Amino acid sequence: MAQQFRVVLLDDYDNVIKVEMESPVFEDGYRWSKDFCDALYNELLELNAKYNLVDYDNVPPMEFQRRESKKNGEWEKWRYLSDPIEDYYNL
Repeated sequence: MAQQFRVVLLDDYDNVIKVEMESPVFEDGYRWSKDFCDALYNELLELNAKYNLVDYDNVPPMEFQRRESKKNGEWEKWRYLSDPIEDYYNL
């Protein structure tokens, strides 16, 4: 199984209004694999450089989402993974 993550910007009702970035596919489907976590971390640093996550009152609503492939190769729906602002404060 494979996995992928993306960063999306949300409206006030948690609807996706823009896909900020989409990661490459990680063939290891383990959620906490080193390559996956390193890519998430690097994206978090890029988001901070772009949006200044410390100034959370002025950051647009956003979230990390993740999806996995099924055994037959089809992708599941995107699901909530985490909040980049909370992730940044928990570094």
